Amino acid sequence: MNAALIPWLAVPMAFAVAALVWLLLRRIVRGPVALPSSIVGIGIMIGLATAAAAALASTTITDGTAPGGAPTLEAAFSSYAWLTVLGAILGGFAGAWRDVYANLNEANPLVPYLFLLPHALFFLVFIVYPLAFGFYVSVHQWDLLSGNSPFVGLKYYAQLFDPSTPQSEFFWRTLLNTVFFVVVSVPLLVATALGLALLLYRPIFAGPVFRAIFFMPGILSVSVMGILWRWMFDNQSGLINVIREQYFGQPVIQFLTTEGWAWVPIIVGTVWWTIGFNMTLYLAALGGISQSYYEAAQLDGAGPWAQFRFITVPLLAPTTLFIAVTTVLASFQLFGQSLVITAGGPTRSTQSVIQYITEEAFGNNQQSSAGAMAFVFGALMLIFTAFQFRLMAKDLRSSERGN
Repeated sequence: MNAALIPWLAVPMAFAVAALVWLLLRRIVRGPVALPSSIVGIGIMIGLATAAAAALASTTITDGTAPGGAPTLEAAFSSYAWLTVLGAILGGFAGAWRDVYANLNEANPLVPYLFLLPHALFFLVFIVYPLAFGFYVSVHQWDLLSGNSPFVGLKYYAQLFDPSTPQSEFFWRTLLNTVFFVVVSVPLLVATALGLALLLYRPIFAGPVFRAIFFMPGILSVSVMGILWRWMFDNQSGLINVIREQYFGQPVIQFLTTEGWAWVPIIVGTVWWTIGFNMTLYLAALGGISQSYYEAAQLDGAGPWAQFRFITVPLLAPTTLFIAVTTVLASFQLFGQSLVITAGGPTRSTQSVIQYITEEAFGNNQQSSAGAMAFVFGALMLIFTAFQFRLMAKDLRSSERGN
């Protein structure tokens, strides 16, 4: 039995699936949905087209050949049957859509799900499927070149907790680098943004101009930002070293090739690059605080510090919670800054965990190991973020009860 018989099975299969779609729609809509002839016509046409494509493309199938070299029915049809099913489903929806639409109203239980359907499709295609496929890769010995990927279970997860493996050494080292960056940069990004917002919220000369100046770096790409700050902190001709040497008589600091100092251009550049967004959020939140609170506090003799501590900070708590959580998540994704400014050096001292995962996947061609690292890192980041959110939300509830 060869691929020439595929159309005789593809046509009834397409018709059956199209009819099943009609039955499901009739059940969901709970109304009179006629079986239009277009379901049958579209299903049959898509089935025939898919079967013809399968028959033509089956000559490239090498698995399961019949005597004489012709591909068997099972080998050809199994590779393209999903196209027939998908085409028939689309045909069923297209044929029945007019009748389904006529039965939709606000009381119909299907309406809310139709509004959710576009987002759900994108979520399934671009979030759920990549996650599922990534986990599948991590439990197989994935090899793009040979195509042979045997199941290995949790082997690559276990090696991350085996100190004798280089994957364990470099993964946890780069994870600590990333945590260090988060611990240092997040407080700077939150506190500095709040300070700038407090200064620029007041009616000062050219206030809108200064707001634009602080926000504009955020529109630059990470490569442009990295090149700029790499030049600023260059070991020999960088602006910082030139000013230190010529105007203050201080020796040159090898920022880019000295452990510890290499973090300075990365952190300073990140704060300069991203602070404008947090500042804008704080400015919007300050605009929502009624001035009557401050006027009442002034009548009670409260000074500027007392007003900031007991009025501004509590009322900005929801915004601070949002900024802190999103900034932590963004800082954990450190990649471009360290790649462009220091290339992860010296001796991997500024290499982020995402940078190492990328190196493992595409530099060392170890996609399975990189997939396991990505899932472990994602789980740790979720735990840390959940703890942070819970802690800050508790403080927020306490401040609300106090007010």
